[in-house]
Amino acid sequence: MHKCLNVVAFLFLLIGGTVGAFAQNNLQIAREYLASNDVLNAAPYVLAAVKEDPKNVEVLLLAGDVYNELEKKDSALIFYQQAEKISDKPAIIRKVALALSAVGQHKEAISKINEAVDDDKKDVYNYLTLGQVYINADSLQKADIAIRRAQSINSEIADTYVALGDLYYAQKVYELAKMNYDEALTRNSELLEPRIKLALTNYKLANSGVDAETANEYFSASLKAWDEVTQLDTNNAVAFFEKGKILFLSQKYLDAARSLY
Repeated sequence: MHKCLNVVAFLFLLIGGTVGAFAQNNLQIAREYLASNDVLNAAPYVLAAVKEDPKNVEVLLLAGDVYNELEKKDSALIFYQQAEKISDKPAIIRKVALALSAVGQHKEAISKINEAVDDDKKDVYNYLTLGQVYINADSLQKADIAIRRAQSINSEIADTYVALGDLYYAQKVYELAKMNYDEALTRNSELLEPRIKLALTNYKLANSGVDAETANEYFSASLKAWDEVTQLDTNNAVAFFEKGKILFLSQKYLDAARSLY
């Protein structure tokens, strides 16, 4: 009888260990794809890892990040909320708030991030998230207050300048948006997000009614920024499309075709 029980126990341990190994394997494969910014191929492995270990906060957050990148905002929100049920760390609350905002639940998003702000009024990233949520809700005056508060806490990090750039971009003050994205990249040249936004801003400036020479300068600056994005992220389809669009408008059809391909 004892031998039978020992065999059963061993089988349970073996099965459990095998499941854990598969989960680790799926997670590892997903990470390898994400290391090369291949979000599309990472997605099924992340999802498999979640199914095998649904209480793992790290895996849930990774799944949320992947689906957020894939523009599947509803799915991203679900994963973030599942992670929040296990851990209510400020970083997770911020992800939930931004995800709520991304699907248009602005009131809930503001309420959620204010929970984090109330818990820690000295956390710069709580205020930056609050500012972004207000921008998404088109409450630009309140966004300004939140972002200025963040900058008063820490004006050295690049993120505060990205946030100011986003605020000015939303206000359609593109020159000031450009200045702040430039400043963010001066402080951290490896950031991808402000480089993308700088490219978009230069394109807006090129189409803002300026003279032809100035417009060409802005188009060139936008093209340069998109080119840098594609070097940092070789799987960024948006960047290649935008490059192709500018090259096509410049009548550089062969180069445009290569980028669009």
